[in-house]
Amino acid sequence: MNAARLQSLLNGGNITRWNSPDAANRQATEQRYYTTVLLGCDGRYWVASTPRIARELLAAGYEVAA
Repeated sequence: MNAARLQSLLNGGNITRWNSPDAANRQATEQRYYTTVLLGCDGRYWVASTPRIARELLAAGYEVAA
């Protein structure tokens, strides 16, 4: 994945960012497509809107929140 694609993912509005892991887990389970909660580079919990976006972020080095 190149830098332009990563920036597109991060700034595209397809990721919700939460301060609380509970709120992030709730979002991940209530949205149309269940995705894992990731640890963002800003110290917050990220929930991608689709599993494809979550997979791309994992491939880019982001980690699943414990």
